[in-house]
Amino acid sequence: AVIATRTFHFFARRTMSGTDPGATPFAGHGIGRELHEDPMVLNYDAGIGDMILKTGLVLAIEPIVATGNGRMRVLKDEWTVVSVDKKPAAQYEHTIAVTSDGCDILTTL
Repeated sequence: AVIATRTFHFFARRTMSGTDPGATPFAGHGIGRELHEDPMVLNYDAGIGDMILKTGLVLAIEPIVATGNGRMRVLKDEWTVVSVDKKPAAQYEHTIAVTSDGCDILTTL
């Protein structure tokens, strides 16, 4: 199986006029013993192709979609992220586990 980072990017561009999905340096990540682990899960088309998913891999997929120019900044608390142009933006996250017959969305269990 592959995770199609381009699919999210192009879907957001086509369906939400004026949005910029993935113009930020943020990405999803692997889940394990550390807070953020490899592999990095891009939410935009970086021109590097799709990621091959292997059984047992657990990922946090967490795209940000911004209605403005997509530029973000991290506040002094080193956690809160806001849009530079003060336009609305949204972020959501799902954790998925890759199984031998597909994926389980762990955040909905």
